[in-house]
Amino acid sequence: PGVYAYRTIDNAVPNVLNRSAGATATGGFYHYGNSPTSPDRALGGIQSSITGTLYYGMRFKNSTGSLIRSLEVTYTGEQWRTGGSATVSITNVLAFEYLQSRQILDLTAGVYTAFDALSFVSPTVTPFQTALDGNNPLNRTVLHAAIPVMIPDGEEIMLRWKDVEDPSYDHAFAIDDLSVTPRGAPSAAGGENFLPIVAQLHQNFPNPFNPSTAIRFSVAERGMVRLIVYDLLGREVATLIHEDRAPGMYTVHWNAAGMPSGVYFLTLQTGSRTDSKRMVLLR
Repeated sequence: PGVYAYRTIDNAVPNVLNRSAGATATGGFYHYGNSPTSPDRALGGIQSSITGTLYYGMRFKNSTGSLIRSLEVTYTGEQWRTGGSATVSITNVLAFEYLQSRQILDLTAGVYTAFDALSFVSPTVTPFQTALDGNNPLNRTVLHAAIPVMIPDGEEIMLRWKDVEDPSYDHAFAIDDLSVTPRGAPSAAGGENFLPIVAQLHQNFPNPFNPSTAIRFSVAERGMVRLIVYDLLGREVATLIHEDRAPGMYTVHWNAAGMPSGVYFLTLQTGSRTDSKRMVLLR
């Protein structure tokens, strides 16, 4: 699984976007919003008329041990430039598509399925070329939709955005704040089971607390899970969970009655992943 990018003209690194790529205009891709006034960054292209059609993709593998029946996708489409001429205004589209397969090797092989509900249409159209602020609400759109899929355990899916070349009239599109939530089969109580992509520890609530607090965490793959509370000196003061858990979302409570006020650290260990949060007991 990873992040991918490709351009049809003079592609510098075919099909793979390295962590360092996009920090500048090198390779035809760019991290937008990197300035003191706009510290938020998003992946995008300067304009596809220079580099041909641009593709961006996120590849995921189902390692939940269960069938995924839908993917809830949310992201923010940003426009950082408007293209045009003195007499022509052009609307551009960042088309959303997806491909499901046992193994996906790149962004351009295979037959992708269009999903227009997640396609980003340029919100700002003018008959002249000018730079825009993609963090301005007028130049960005939040898109959300559920993709009906049937992804067995072990199979992959590529989510792809395609910025088709429109010579001389291209806008600069970017993708930001991407969130993907898989959903499984209906549960016995109704509704859908939540199947996390990664293990994650959420901030306890309430915080500060006295004397009890609720702790939510997710498990992406079946395995040993340890949820431990440490004091400021690094001493283990409570073991909340130390057992095998299936993929899913869980909530536990810690009653700190008898413990002194102060700062405590909550640590979730799942496989090779460790996540920690700071808690405050205030009496």
